[in-house]
Parts: sequence; structure tokens; C-alpha cells
Amino acid sequence: MLKIKTTPNLYGVTLMGDYDDLDQLYDSLFRYLSFYSDNNIDIMPRAEYEFLLSLNYDIRHCYQGDRGFESVDNHPGRLQDLGSGDFGFPPKVRKHYNDLYRKHKGGNLYFSVEILYPLIFHYMASFAMVLDDSPESRWFDTKDELGRPWRDTYTWIDAMRDRAAVAHFQSLMWENVQDLFDKDLAGAIYSYTVSADELAAPLSMYCEAVVHSELVNFPSLTRQQKIAFHVASLFEILGTADIEAHPRKRRAERGLLEEVYRQVNGEDTHKLIGQREFFDLLRSAIDPDKPLYRDVFNKFLDDTFGVMPDEALDDRAFDW
Repeated sequence: MLKIKTTPNLYGVTLMGDYDDLDQLYDSLFRYLSFYSDNNIDIMPRAEYEFLLSLNYDIRHCYQGDRGFESVDNHPGRLQDLGSGDFGFPPKVRKHYNDLYRKHKGGNLYFSVEILYPLIFHYMASFAMVLDDSPESRWFDTKDELGRPWRDTYTWIDAMRDRAAVAHFQSLMWENVQDLFDKDLAGAIYSYTVSADELAAPLSMYCEAVVHSELVNFPSLTRQQKIAFHVASLFEILGTADIEAHPRKRRAERGLLEEVYRQVNGEDTHKLIGQREFFDLLRSAIDPDKPLYRDVFNKFLDDTFGVMPDEALDDRAFDW
């Protein structure tokens, strides 16, 4: 069973599952996102699709054993109770239950990987758009990357199974958001996001800048300031920071979001750079006539947000 829980220092979440759970999630995300992107290039450009595959990169390395491990309790005590004799079973049946208890009392091996909250918010927004559409017959007539009609390699059953896996993963992320924020705020964020008249697609470069800012600034923030940072990053990444751009929202939800957004941008919290400000700074810092290479972008991030600590580059040494 897949699980998502908040990391102790609020940097992000830990995704957990056994080998089959994670392998199935990996396959479903890869297949359905590819299928969706090929048929909705206007909603999910290729660059956005490839950015989402960074999640699959982490999932694959997770179930290959390159990330974390955890033993999850199988609750075998019930088997021990059945083998105790209290239920009047004959010796042969009690022996069977006792053998099962000894075999399974060690628990399941779960693999785990940590994902930063800004990336989680990015995935939530993208999956919300993907799940807003159901597969259509014409989608199966298009061709995949290898030039094969989707109809020849991907059935309706495949698509609905994989879409359900994406929806389940999306629901786990929303449940975690509900646990991180208070109930009213989480509900308002959910309703505001999934019912947006026009949800701006998350931008991968901006999302990477938010991650960089989080890793540099979080050690000096209090728990409340960290949560405030996440509220601000969620609004910006989901494209809903400009509250006035959505006047048709329900008044109670809109009022709550406006109040929280004002608190987040107060003087006592860490100021998160907004999308518009970020791209204005980026345009002024680079030469528009030259390609934006990785080393140039990394230098821009260091100059703008500070140099990322060395331990942040190694998942195993980082205090999540």
C-alpha cells in the first residue's frame, strides 16, 4: 500500500510502498502521462511532460533500493492469537497459524523516497489538469513516440487502470496537504484549485527556484514560518497568487485565501519570490541572444537565493 507522510523537518514528504506498489505507480505514471501528453500537447507541452518524469526517476531509484528502507508492521498479532488455543482450534490448525506468525512477524519491507513540497505542489497541479479530462476514442488513433497507433499497444482498460493509479496518488498528496494545513484552509485550497476557471500550468524553472530557496533558507525558519513558506509556494506554483484574477470564486473561500496570503507575505515570514518577479530577474540576468545553459542557470540561482548547502545535494546526508 502506498503511503505519504510529512518529513520531520517539514521539507517535504516521504513516499513509501513495497516493490510492487512503486513499480505499478511508475508504470502507470509513465504510460498515462505519455498517452495524455501526446493527445493534449496544448495543455501539457513536452517540456512539462519531461519535468513530470523527474518524479518517475525518483520512484524508480526508490524501488531499486537507492533511497530509503523501512519495515512496516504486518500486525501479525492476530495470527498469534489464532494459534494460541483461545479459539478452540485443533493442534494442526494452531500450528498452521503459529507458522504463519513466525514467517510474517518481521513486517513488510517498504522502500521510501523524500520529495520536496514545492515539487509535490507542482505534481498536484499537473495531475489536476490531467485528471480533469477522461480518455476519448480519438486519442487511441494518434501515434506514440515510436510511430505506432496507441490503439495497437494501449487499450481502454489499460488507460482507465493507469488513470485510476494517477488519481490515487493525487488523493494521497491531497490528504497530506490536509494534514499539513488546518482543515478549513486545506479545504479552501482544494476547492479553489480544482475549480479554477483557468489553472496556470506550473513552470519548471520557477519550481526549481522555489526548491533552491527552500533548501537555502529553511534551516533558519521556525515551524510556523516553514508552513507559511509552503502556503506561499503552493499559491505561486498553482498560479493562484493573484487572487483578484478569479473574481467568481465563492466568497468564503476567497476571503480565507486572501487572509492567509496576507499573513504569508507579512514581515515576520520568509518572503517567497513570485513567478512574475522571478522571470523579470531571470530576463535581466541572462543574455537573450545566448542559450540558457545549466551552469548559467545554477549561477543565477546561487546569486539570487544564496548557495545551496553541500548536504542538500545528497539525500542520504540531508536532515529532512
